[in-house]
Amino acid sequence: MVTVLVTSRLFYFYICTVPVASIIFLQLLWWQHQLSVKSMLPVLQCHL
Repeated sequence: MVTVLVTSRLFYFYICTVPVASIIFLQLLWWQHQLSVKSMLPVLQCHL
């Protein structure tokens, strides 16, 4: 009985955590991409 409670709690925790974590991860990736693009722009302008 206790194991069922624990597993269901873990399951709900997993369901709640994974989407949030993936969203944060995607946001971080996008932010890093934006930063790299912004840092690249002056370099590109210098070469052009």
